[in-house]
Amino acid sequence: DGIEHFEPYGFTSRPLPGFEVVLGSVSGDRDNTICIVAADRRYRLLGLAEGEVAIADDLGRKVHLTRAGIVVQAPLVTVDAAITHITGALQVDGAATFAQTADVAGVATCGGLAVTGAVGGSASISGGLNVTGGDVTVDGISSKHHVHADPQGGDVGEPI
Repeated sequence: DGIEHFEPYGFTSRPLPGFEVVLGSVSGDRDNTICIVAADRRYRLLGLAEGEVAIADDLGRKVHLTRAGIVVQAPLVTVDAAITHITGALQVDGAATFAQTADVAGVATCGGLAVTGAVGGSASISGGLNVTGGDVTVDGISSKHHVHADPQGGDVGEPI
């Protein structure tokens, strides 16, 4: 208490009780003591390869800059940005939900699916589209329940 904790620019933390410190006194004056580093070996990540960097907390959440890429381990990651720009491929191994809560024009592309424009914009799909247990409706016309006109006159009935 009452001792300033020097931290690198852009980083800050509030250690848990039981953390360890390295203190120094400026010009040997114990009334001018600073905390040079605060550490907690109970939650230190082990097994990093040479050159790797990680940020972790006591709940097991971490950001790990590995030799192969960046690994974020957390139950929830929130990105709060006006635009999120991904220059490479996007791979989603679990479910994906897309919701637009504001009428914001933009472009979202994922594999062969491209959604362009504001709410109610257009979508294009290159490749196949499989719909199982549902229906596709275009301008109010069901792909399952509509009739085609017979060029010879009359109706040919609903699709099979």
